[in-house]
Amino acid sequence: MNTRIRRAVAAIAAVAAVAVLVAACGGSGNDLTGKTWQASAITTTVPAFQGVVPPDQAANYTIAFQSDGNAAIKADCNNVTATYTTGSNNAITITLGASTMALCGDESLDQAFLAALGSATTYEVSGNTLKLNASGGTLEMTAQ
Repeated sequence: MNTRIRRAVAAIAAVAAVAVLVAACGGSGNDLTGKTWQASAITTTVPAFQGVVPPDQAANYTIAFQSDGNAAIKADCNNVTATYTTGSNNAITITLGASTMALCGDESLDQAFLAALGSATTYEVSGNTLKLNASGGTLEMTAQ
């Protein structure tokens, strides 16, 4: 093979390899990053909860996805670290990490919010709206 053909074959192989890697890694999650998402509605089965987050409290229930796979969560009076991965068909796994341990009170939605985040299996982004889905629940959020 002459050099020009070898280079063309190598370039095609490199493009194919990148396409395979992108397909294997699934979604990039780029539509999640660069925003702070505030909770607007939570539905979970464990613990059983369904409710709307009052707009004046939405800033107490947030997640900010970073491009490096980390996330920063505010769950009312506590801060929580997390990691996340995305995959094909908008799959998502959010693994909750270290947390401050303040008692937020009986009216707090912190436990329902964290349960919804930790059980998410897929996500949908439409404009400034994020919907995290899990078996038995959803978490609806708005970008700020």
